[in-house]
Amino acid sequence: MAKIARPLTRILAIMKDDIQTMMVKFNNAAAKIYSIVFKQFSESVHDIDRSEEENVFKMQAAKFIQLLKYRLDDQAKKILETSPAEIHDALQTVVSTRIDFYLQEFQLKCKAL
Repeated sequence: MAKIARPLTRILAIMKDDIQTMMVKFNNAAAKIYSIVFKQFSESVHDIDRSEEENVFKMQAAKFIQLLKYRLDDQAKKILETSPAEIHDALQTVVSTRIDFYLQEFQLKCKAL
């Protein structure tokens, strides 16, 4: 049994390293995407008077949240395509959670403007 446990532990450690490496790649790309999309959003609502046009502001926020989601999903797809097949399920779960985080942060930042 110990002979089986040692290689299994090694395989799991390699898979964990692969997931961490892929998440670093995803996070680096996602942070850039987030910054670009938020800058575009900020520019698009710069001249909106929220006291009079809150609905326009909210529509713009929703539009850019969808854009961010689309771009992050696209980046996730690229990361998954280049990752080892053995880690796809675990990586998909971690990436999905991270995308949700970026979307929530975007919403909070929009409300803070």
